[in-house]
Amino acid sequence: MTPYKKSSKYVATALCRSELAREAVSPEPHKQSRASSLLHPLVISVTLLVGCANSPEPRYYTLGIPAAVAGQDAGRKVSRNISIGPISIPEVVDRPQFVLQAGPNRVAMLEQHRWAQPLKSEISRVIAASLMQQVSGAWVTDYRNGAGQNIDFRVSIDVQRFESRPGEDVMIEALWVVRPNGNGEAKKGKSVVREALTGNDYEALAAAHGRALVAISQDIAAAIRSATTSASASYK
Repeated sequence: MTPYKKSSKYVATALCRSELAREAVSPEPHKQSRASSLLHPLVISVTLLVGCANSPEPRYYTLGIPAAVAGQDAGRKVSRNISIGPISIPEVVDRPQFVLQAGPNRVAMLEQHRWAQPLKSEISRVIAASLMQQVSGAWVTDYRNGAGQNIDFRVSIDVQRFESRPGEDVMIEALWVVRPNGNGEAKKGKSVVREALTGNDYEALAAAHGRALVAISQDIAAAIRSATTSASASYK
């Protein structure tokens, strides 16, 4: 596969500065006239400012949600309310820029490719949509928006790894806890999912992360169904 192209306004700025430094030091300054020596830095500065100002605008992405998960029936009968959050993610990816694995111990941050909203909010959105499709009668909200609701299950997620490998795959490793309302026993789990990229662009990378999160939500949904069955059995 073709490797991702690195694009960064900071790289562009660095190139502009290095070019300015190179041009400002002439190899034969004694051959320049006094007028040209005064004009030369001004011309270089204007040229470089124009060139740097034309750097490409950032592109913004959302985590992809498969079509089977995206469509939800707003008029569905709700039998359980589920709250998602809090969600924690590694600090290295807790930023707008895409962060790529550039080596075993090195990452690259792309200024021109960014998440459309905070990554934690994107993860919550995908997990919520997926759980509504996978858990019968579920109504799922972000924990910050469900404070006044009667919540049946609370799901907290600790994303320990959120990795993107250009031209290869993405990997998400997450610990999660499902806590029933009341005195029910909390169910804990760990999910590790790899998803191959289906294309060479950044949209394919975002879509792969979305599929990985849907796979993680399947594990969480199974824990919720198990907790529901246990709670029903205890009342018999």
